[in-house]
Amino acid sequence: MVRNIIIGACAVVILAGLWFFLQPKSLDQPLPNDSLSYHLSVTAGVVAEPAILVAREGYPVEIVVT
Repeated sequence: MVRNIIIGACAVVILAGLWFFLQPKSLDQPLPNDSLSYHLSVTAGVVAEPAILVAREGYPVEIVVT
């Protein structure tokens, strides 16, 4: 019985530590002077990868087309 409680408490501590260190960073607010940059190359009317650009509303985005 005591052994099960100790194992359960250790599991909770380990899971809490993993959550704390591995949690995703918040994307709610853009960082100052932080912009997302995409470089697109068009050759003979075909756009090279990435074909789909992904960004979050409120973040600055720079798109360079050559």
